[in-house]
Amino acid sequence: MKTTSRKIRTSFISAAALLFAVPFTAQAGNFSEIAAEVLDATCEYGDTVVCDYKIRINDDPDLSHLNLELPEGADVIAPADVTVGKDGSVKGTEYADTVYVKWDQGQKKDTTKTYTVEFDNVPEGAGDGWTCEMGFKAAQLYTVTEVPGPCRPGPEEEAAGLDVEFSEPLQPIDKLTPQVCTDELKRQPLVAGQNTDVGFVCARVEDQDGNGDADTLVVTYETDNGWNLKETHLWVENNEDPVLPANKKGNPKIGNFPHVTEGLYETVNEVEIPLENFGDLHSLLCDGNGMSLELNADLAAHASVLHEDLGQETAWAAGDQIVAKGSWAMKTELKFTCK
Repeated sequence: MKTTSRKIRTSFISAAALLFAVPFTAQAGNFSEIAAEVLDATCEYGDTVVCDYKIRINDDPDLSHLNLELPEGADVIAPADVTVGKDGSVKGTEYADTVYVKWDQGQKKDTTKTYTVEFDNVPEGAGDGWTCEMGFKAAQLYTVTEVPGPCRPGPEEEAAGLDVEFSEPLQPIDKLTPQVCTDELKRQPLVAGQNTDVGFVCARVEDQDGNGDADTLVVTYETDNGWNLKETHLWVENNEDPVLPANKKGNPKIGNFPHVTEGLYETVNEVEIPLENFGDLHSLLCDGNGMSLELNADLAAHASVLHEDLGQETAWAAGDQIVAKGSWAMKTELKFTCK
């Protein structure tokens, strides 16, 4: 597919560029180091896509050839002296089935050379932030890295603007090994039977519609030490005037919580909540239109957890007891801020 006639010059000046300014460590086969640098890498997107790669070879061995992954469905317009196909020199590696554009002229050590390729019919949406795989062959050595190119979207960037963490993050008493909830400011222990830490409840914000602004709050339940989630019940609401579903004594009615997941036997469960439920957070916190530096929300996270040896228990995200003389149910507080 041809793009419109827009022109976007993508310069590879980012944190990833720091990686390419040092010799690569081989990532295929039993190979060692190739002393290559990507000094510059740019792609210009228009009716066709033109990419330039400035390569420096610093030491032995000489570069025998350079590969650049061919975008799916794309055609190579120029240069005429490149070959397209799979590289037999990487047979037996995870790169063996990749179709490459191949420059076979070689490059001596202590030299700098610019490689240019022009593509047509690149994948729809290709542009700034997309990457391709680049492979370096030198003697019996082969290594691969990612460079700018119209093959696939690059790693997702952190959601712009908004951030979220717990106002008073607590540390678990029992030893836990989180796999998802690794940020200590963004999690609370998940406590079963009032005194057993069985996991964590953590929160993050995401830009799920891809418009550059965070739009979704993701609350994750995670268990450890042989415990599994059976059900989760979640309530999150701005704490200016929160209305927690509760009985006459004030104890929470988890069956009336707005976010319920049943029929689980998992160690991880994620619940997604639109940020619009909490008002226009971008305007309040990030646009300079409001007086607030943060916006808080109350969170009550309940779970039913199961252990093969210890049986079933009720669990809550650690926080303050909701009713002093009632059930031991707890709630805690989230804090939305602008990064």
